[in-house]
Amino acid sequence: MNLHDKDLLNHSAIVIHSAATRPSMDIGVKEIRSWHLDRGWSDIGYHLVIRRDGSLEKGRDWDRQGAHAGGFNRNPKDGKLTFGICMVGGVAEHDIKVVEDNFTDDQWSTLNKVLKEIIDFTGIKEIYGHNQLPGHASRGCPSFNSKVYIE
Repeated sequence: MNLHDKDLLNHSAIVIHSAATRPSMDIGVKEIRSWHLDRGWSDIGYHLVIRRDGSLEKGRDWDRQGAHAGGFNRNPKDGKLTFGICMVGGVAEHDIKVVEDNFTDDQWSTLNKVLKEIIDFTGIKEIYGHNQLPGHASRGCPSFNSKVYIE
């Protein structure tokens, strides 16, 4: 997977998400794409998915606007695209309504590497957790304190 593709230069922000799945669910792009297509979307909404074992899967093409953050799939500051990264997990095994930071060490390692590589290549300075965006504060996504993690 090429994280130095010129199409990444058309993005000016990154939004981190959780899949809102139980820790026992090891899903990836195939399953999330199916869910999103069932909703009537044209493709998976995210550009990247980080599985439970830390493996990285490519979702939506870099040059396509994501469908991951209503009102922020394009950065309102400059009109450029926002890049969506989804980590699998994020809700409790016993109750999907309970938000839970249950991501694996491998997922954190992959997220850190991906963010560094994309930021070093593109110069992106804006990184948000989904719930940091206007109109999305009530959501649990990305299921961890992104303000502390990102800042």
